[in-house]
Amino acid sequence: MVRMSVLTWEKRVAKGNSKGTGWLPIPRELEERVELGTYYDISIHEKEMVPLDITTKLVEYSGYWGFYIPKAICEKHSLIRKRVEIMIEESEYFPAQISADKRIYLPYSYVVENEIKENELYEIEIVVDGLAFGEVVLISKTDRSKISRLDEYIITIRLCAIPKKVRAKVKFIRKIKVLSPVKPPLPEEYFYLPSLFHGAIMGKIDPNEMIIFKGNHVPIITPITVKLEEYIHYFGCYYADGTKVGPGWSTSASTPEQATYFIERYEKLVFNDILDYVLIYSQKPSDKRTEEEVRKDLQEYWKREASINIKRKKIKIRVTKHDNPLKWNKCGSLRICSYKAQVLDLHMGLLGEIVYYLNGSENRAHLWQFLFGILEGDGSVCGGIKRFGIGFAFHKGDQVIRELLDKLEVKYSVDLSRVKNKTGSGIFASIWLFEVLLNLKILSQNIFIYYPKRRKTFIERLLNQPTVRFIMGKNTHLAPISENFFMENDFNLEDIEQILYSLTLELSNIKLETKI
Repeated sequence: MVRMSVLTWEKRVAKGNSKGTGWLPIPRELEERVELGTYYDISIHEKEMVPLDITTKLVEYSGYWGFYIPKAICEKHSLIRKRVEIMIEESEYFPAQISADKRIYLPYSYVVENEIKENELYEIEIVVDGLAFGEVVLISKTDRSKISRLDEYIITIRLCAIPKKVRAKVKFIRKIKVLSPVKPPLPEEYFYLPSLFHGAIMGKIDPNEMIIFKGNHVPIITPITVKLEEYIHYFGCYYADGTKVGPGWSTSASTPEQATYFIERYEKLVFNDILDYVLIYSQKPSDKRTEEEVRKDLQEYWKREASINIKRKKIKIRVTKHDNPLKWNKCGSLRICSYKAQVLDLHMGLLGEIVYYLNGSENRAHLWQFLFGILEGDGSVCGGIKRFGIGFAFHKGDQVIRELLDKLEVKYSVDLSRVKNKTGSGIFASIWLFEVLLNLKILSQNIFIYYPKRRKTFIERLLNQPTVRFIMGKNTHLAPISENFFMENDFNLEDIEQILYSLTLELSNIKLETKI
């Protein structure tokens, strides 16, 4: 827009009506240089006050052109009948009042002039007291047909930390392209996220970034396309330990490493969220710290190890009955939460797409990554003193995990005791030593990588098995069942031995770091 030059004149502020609104007429000789119905930035100068800047529309009143000055401004600065110097310049903004619920009603003339329509998306700038706020907004329409012949168009400010119940000025920067849920032509490895949000209004705000409006929910900003293979492990973790229903989304982390990984992955899917954290900690009877001391220590630990700030009131402390509780964790169990329903929709939609992809895939690396995610989220080292395995629990009706293990040709056993005893519907699957050895190369590189304590247990107990000690030359006797295993399976013992020595070195480094 080519802006007009600044116009200046002196005039006395008159009454605009009986309610105290001010009126600033424009000299007749300047009328040909301005245009009725246009918004202008007005600067009012008077020797006894700080210069006053407002934005308002040029209108006609009693045959004169001029500007109304809001009553509140006139009263605050005692402007009525005061002689002032006025400077005006055509404005890119229009004035607006931000309501208590952070809404702005658009001037009907502005809507008509700019052909603004309901459900369109725009990037706007809002200026309050000299501070500028950016926002992408959805145009809404309020039916006021019973009150006025004109409907009111409004925008709701959802994301900005903007003051409420104040006057502001607003500028429309650009119209945002609305995306269709129908997938356009894309390379096969890319997934089109808008296809997950039927019924939503989605706008392309950057080359691979969109904003999603759905109902009255606060919008979320996500990628437009992602490579599903980059999220297979993350969604394996989510499959094991994330929320599937409810008003929001959450997942659990047992270690700072897991929390850091989950948050890093999450922030590549949702760009504009502020996560919340809830920590549950089990305090042993022998721990004599006060609750306040425990909370302080836990806050410092998670801040130091994972750069996470946990509010004091979000740390829940439970006292155990004895000093050897099952699954005790020195740093507690962290719940990572978002209270946006669309975040849950996003995760459940992508999880469904990944499961669908894996059902039809023969890519063993991708199948393993999903399994490693499940183990990361809910796996354990099992077998007691004499046996060794890795295991995890799942629902008896879950076919996803069964089909995954079958496609990987991994043999496993299932504990049905809870189902048979009618104490629950969960079952426990175990992958025992020989299956671990058959798949040791990929297991050794990927299992429990974000759970150091559990990985250490895995390595220690694996290296302590008689069969493993025989492979490494530390035992001279081999049990008959192990002899049969080696005879029935053709694999290179030297390769297995090399992997086992690498794990021995890793364990030594872990112990050294622990001592230091």
